[in-house]
Amino acid sequence: MLSGIWLRNPSVGHVYGARGIVAVIEVPSLTVRRADEPDPLPFHSLFGVGDRLVAVGGNLDSSGPALLGIARPRRLTPEE
Repeated sequence: MLSGIWLRNPSVGHVYGARGIVAVIEVPSLTVRRADEPDPLPFHSLFGVGDRLVAVGGNLDSSGPALLGIARPRRLTPEE
């Protein structure tokens, strides 16, 4: 399950969601490739700052043990 998409330019999108997935999708061809290794926790949001992309999430909707948050930054390539 994916939570959303972030675009820096109209030809490449970044999707994110359950099981810590962050992937790059080339919009014209709909080709998808994983951007990072998945995380056991889900990502809830994705945003870009300059040449960096930051995915944030955690078990924020869990009623279980202590809440855990995650933030994973990565450098964007010029094509992204």
